[in-house]
Amino acid sequence: MMIRFSRSVDIKAPPETVFQLVMDLEKRIRLSPNVDVISVRKETEGPVGVGTEFHLRLSSQGQPVEYRCRCTAFEPGRKMETVSLTEQPFGMRVMVEAIAGGTRLTQEEWLGVKYQKPSRPEARSVLGKLANVLADGLSGHTVHDKQYHNVTLEQELGLQLEQWLQATRAYLENQV
Repeated sequence: MMIRFSRSVDIKAPPETVFQLVMDLEKRIRLSPNVDVISVRKETEGPVGVGTEFHLRLSSQGQPVEYRCRCTAFEPGRKMETVSLTEQPFGMRVMVEAIAGGTRLTQEEWLGVKYQKPSRPEARSVLGKLANVLADGLSGHTVHDKQYHNVTLEQELGLQLEQWLQATRAYLENQV
Protein backbone atom coordinates (compact mmCIF):
# COMPACT_ATOMS: atom_id res chain seq x y z
CA MET A 1 0.00 0.00 0.00
CA MET A 2 1.30 3.47 -0.87
CA ILE A 3 0.64 6.61 1.15
CA ARG A 4 0.95 9.94 -0.68
CA PHE A 5 0.80 13.45 0.71
CA SER A 6 1.65 16.89 -0.58
CA ARG A 7 1.94 20.41 0.80
CA SER A 8 2.72 23.81 -0.72
CA VAL A 9 3.92 27.13 0.61
CA ASP A 10 4.15 30.53 -1.06
CA ILE A 11 7.46 32.28 -0.48
CA LYS A 12 8.35 35.94 -1.06
CA ALA A 13 11.59 35.11 -2.85
CA PRO A 14 12.57 34.62 -6.49
CA PRO A 15 12.24 31.09 -7.95
CA GLU A 16 16.01 30.92 -8.56
CA THR A 17 16.69 31.49 -4.86
CA VAL A 18 14.17 28.84 -3.82
CA PHE A 19 15.51 26.26 -6.28
CA GLN A 20 19.07 26.96 -5.15
CA LEU A 21 17.99 25.85 -1.65
CA VAL A 22 16.20 22.79 -3.09
CA MET A 23 19.54 21.78 -4.65
CA ASP A 24 21.42 22.21 -1.35
CA LEU A 25 20.02 19.09 0.34
CA GLU A 26 22.04 19.44 3.52
CA LYS A 27 21.01 23.04 4.14
CA ARG A 28 17.39 22.32 3.27
CA ILE A 29 17.16 19.22 5.46
CA ARG A 30 18.67 21.19 8.36
CA LEU A 31 15.55 23.37 8.22
CA SER A 32 13.34 20.42 9.16
CA PRO A 33 12.33 20.59 12.83
CA ASN A 34 11.88 16.79 12.84
CA VAL A 35 15.42 15.57 12.04
CA ASP A 36 19.02 16.47 12.76
CA VAL A 37 21.56 16.20 9.96
CA ILE A 38 24.68 14.13 10.60
CA SER A 39 25.82 14.20 6.96
CA VAL A 40 24.53 14.52 3.43
CA ARG A 41 26.87 13.45 0.65
CA LYS A 42 26.49 13.44 -3.12
CA GLU A 43 27.95 10.12 -4.25
CA THR A 44 28.11 10.62 -8.00
CA GLU A 45 30.36 12.87 -10.08
CA GLY A 46 29.17 15.90 -12.02
CA PRO A 47 26.22 18.22 -11.61
CA VAL A 48 22.96 17.09 -10.02
CA GLY A 49 20.62 15.46 -12.52
CA VAL A 50 18.81 12.21 -13.26
CA GLY A 51 20.93 9.38 -11.85
CA THR A 52 22.66 11.44 -9.15
CA GLU A 53 22.85 9.48 -5.88
CA PHE A 54 22.97 10.83 -2.35
CA HIS A 55 23.86 9.24 0.99
CA LEU A 56 22.08 10.73 4.01
CA ARG A 57 22.79 10.19 7.69
CA LEU A 58 20.23 11.79 9.98
CA SER A 59 18.96 11.53 13.52
CA SER A 60 15.26 11.42 14.35
CA GLN A 61 14.12 11.40 17.95
CA GLY A 62 17.65 10.44 18.95
CA GLN A 63 17.71 7.44 16.61
CA PRO A 64 20.23 7.26 13.73
CA VAL A 65 18.71 7.08 10.25
CA GLU A 66 20.73 6.27 7.16
CA TYR A 67 19.69 5.80 3.54
CA ARG A 68 20.62 6.36 -0.07
CA CYS A 69 18.45 7.92 -2.74
CA ARG A 70 18.66 8.54 -6.48
CA CYS A 71 17.43 11.49 -8.51
CA THR A 72 14.83 10.14 -10.95
CA ALA A 73 13.53 13.39 -12.45
CA PHE A 74 15.20 16.76 -12.78
CA GLU A 75 14.26 20.02 -14.48
CA PRO A 76 16.76 22.80 -13.66
CA GLY A 77 15.08 25.62 -11.77
CA ARG A 78 11.79 23.76 -11.56
CA LYS A 79 11.75 20.16 -10.27
CA MET A 80 13.80 17.52 -8.48
CA GLU A 81 12.54 14.03 -7.63
CA THR A 82 14.34 11.38 -5.60
CA VAL A 83 13.48 7.81 -4.63
CA SER A 84 15.02 5.67 -1.92
CA LEU A 85 17.39 2.83 -2.64
CA THR A 86 16.07 0.90 0.36
CA GLU A 87 13.72 -2.00 1.00
CA GLN A 88 11.17 0.48 2.38
CA PRO A 89 10.13 2.42 -0.76
CA PHE A 90 9.70 6.15 -0.40
CA GLY A 91 10.25 9.18 -2.56
CA MET A 92 9.97 12.92 -2.80
CA ARG A 93 9.20 15.39 -5.57
CA VAL A 94 9.97 19.09 -5.00
CA MET A 95 8.59 21.64 -7.46
CA VAL A 96 9.28 25.36 -7.76
CA GLU A 97 6.78 27.60 -9.58
CA ALA A 98 6.89 31.36 -10.15
CA ILE A 99 3.80 33.16 -8.82
CA ALA A 100 2.92 36.83 -8.42
CA GLY A 101 5.13 38.19 -5.63
CA GLY A 102 7.42 35.18 -5.35
CA THR A 103 7.46 31.41 -5.60
CA ARG A 104 5.24 28.45 -4.76
CA LEU A 105 7.24 25.54 -3.33
CA THR A 106 5.40 22.21 -3.46
CA GLN A 107 6.67 18.98 -1.99
CA GLU A 108 4.99 15.63 -2.57
CA GLU A 109 6.10 12.51 -0.72
CA TRP A 110 5.12 8.87 -0.95
CA LEU A 111 5.79 5.91 1.29
CA GLY A 112 5.17 2.20 0.86
CA VAL A 113 3.58 0.57 3.92
CA LYS A 114 3.52 -3.19 4.51
CA TYR A 115 1.13 -4.69 7.05
CA GLN A 116 2.95 -7.83 8.03
CA LYS A 117 5.64 -8.87 10.43
CA PRO A 118 8.28 -10.31 8.11
CA SER A 119 11.73 -11.02 9.39
CA ARG A 120 13.37 -7.96 7.88
CA PRO A 121 16.22 -5.70 8.88
CA GLU A 122 15.35 -2.60 10.83
CA ALA A 123 14.25 0.22 8.52
CA ARG A 124 16.78 3.02 8.52
CA SER A 125 14.81 5.90 7.04
CA VAL A 126 12.66 8.18 9.19
CA LEU A 127 9.59 7.31 7.15
CA GLY A 128 10.50 3.63 7.09
CA LYS A 129 10.83 3.41 10.86
CA LEU A 130 7.51 5.16 11.37
CA ALA A 131 5.83 2.86 8.84
CA ASN A 132 7.33 -0.29 10.42
CA VAL A 133 6.14 0.70 13.89
CA LEU A 134 2.68 1.29 12.50
CA ALA A 135 2.69 -1.92 10.44
CA ASP A 136 3.94 -4.05 13.35
CA GLY A 137 1.15 -2.69 15.51
CA LEU A 138 -1.43 -3.45 12.84
CA SER A 139 -0.51 -6.94 11.67
CA GLY A 140 -3.62 -9.03 12.09
CA HIS A 141 -5.96 -6.01 12.19
CA THR A 142 -8.88 -5.43 9.86
CA VAL A 143 -8.70 -3.53 6.58
CA HIS A 144 -10.71 -0.74 8.22
CA ASP A 145 -8.12 -0.45 11.03
CA LYS A 146 -5.32 -0.28 8.48
CA GLN A 147 -7.10 2.36 6.39
CA TYR A 148 -7.71 4.44 9.53
CA HIS A 149 -4.05 4.18 10.50
CA ASN A 150 -2.97 5.07 6.94
CA VAL A 151 -4.99 8.28 7.23
CA THR A 152 -3.43 8.95 10.65
CA LEU A 153 0.08 8.31 9.29
CA GLU A 154 -0.61 10.52 6.27
CA GLN A 155 -1.85 13.32 8.56
CA GLU A 156 1.19 13.08 10.86
CA LEU A 157 3.68 13.02 8.00
CA GLY A 158 1.79 15.84 6.26
CA LEU A 159 2.01 17.95 9.43
CA GLN A 160 5.76 17.33 9.63
CA LEU A 161 6.11 18.30 5.96
CA GLU A 162 4.08 21.46 6.55
CA GLN A 163 6.35 22.41 9.47
CA TRP A 164 9.39 21.86 7.24
CA LEU A 165 7.96 24.01 4.45
CA GLN A 166 7.07 26.79 6.89
CA ALA A 167 10.64 26.74 8.25
CA THR A 168 11.92 26.84 4.65
CA ARG A 169 9.74 29.87 3.92
CA ALA A 170 10.90 31.68 7.05
CA TYR A 171 14.54 30.99 6.20
CA LEU A 172 14.24 32.17 2.59
CA GLU A 173 12.19 35.26 3.41
CA ASN A 174 14.76 36.31 6.00
CA GLN A 175 17.51 35.93 3.34
CA VAL A 176 15.79 38.29 0.86
